[in-house]
Amino acid sequence: MSDSQAGLRRRAAVKYPLELKTLALFAFLLLLSLRNLLEAEHKDAVFYGFGSLAAICLFGFIYLFARRAGGRAELTIRYGSVEVNGLPLTPSEIRDIRMDGPIVGIVPRGRRVPPVRLCLDIRDANDRKALILWAAQHNVPVRKGRFMRWL
Repeated sequence: MSDSQAGLRRRAAVKYPLELKTLALFAFLLLLSLRNLLEAEHKDAVFYGFGSLAAICLFGFIYLFARRAGGRAELTIRYGSVEVNGLPLTPSEIRDIRMDGPIVGIVPRGRRVPPVRLCLDIRDANDRKALILWAAQHNVPVRKGRFMRWL
C-alpha cells in the first residue's frame, strides 16, 4: 500500500523565511563597503577588498530577497521520508530539526547549521505538529530555540 493510499502523506503550506535581520546586515555591509570603496585609493589592496565585500553583500542581498519573493517552497511529509523542495530526506539523513517559532531548519547529517534551502517558514501550527510527530516517530531530535542559517 502506498503512502498516499494509507493517508500518510501530508503536504504542508510553507514559505521561505524572510530573514529581515540577514537582509538588513547585508544592506548595512553593502553601504559601508561602498562608502569605504569611494574613499579608498584605486591602487590600494583595501580598494579591492571593499569591492569584493560589496559584491558579496550585493549578491547575498539579491539572492535572499529574490528567493523569498519568487520562490515557492514545498514540504511533503511521508511515512518514511520528508521531501523539501523535491529533495527526499530519510530519518537517517537528518541530524536534527530546529524550530524557532514558525521557522524550521532541517540539519542534514555531517552539518552543524541548516542550509538556507532547508529552512522553511511553516505558519500553520498543525503542519508544524505533523512534522514534530513525524520526527518523534522516526527518532529525529527536535530542538527549539534560535538557530543560524548558512548560505
